[in-house]
Amino acid sequence: MNKIFGVILYIIGALFILAFVGQIPKFLNAVLNLFKIFSSELDGLQLGNIIGSIIYWIIHIAIIYFAFKYGKKLFKKKI
Repeated sequence: MNKIFGVILYIIGALFILAFVGQIPKFLNAVLNLFKIFSSELDGLQLGNIIGSIIYWIIHIAIIYFAFKYGKKLFKKKI
């Protein structure tokens, strides 16, 4: 049963990596927009969009990391 959950987590991680690869320009744009916070004057809407996109990418990368970390742990666990 643990191996099945490990494989499912691997599949979820792979799907999130495919989504990440497809959205690399958006990711780079979000990182570059992070520097706009400190260098220019932004209104509240723009600031909220930048911070929201950074939070989205942090969560997205964390899901990839934990899916592979725990997928590996569950897949290699001895019964």
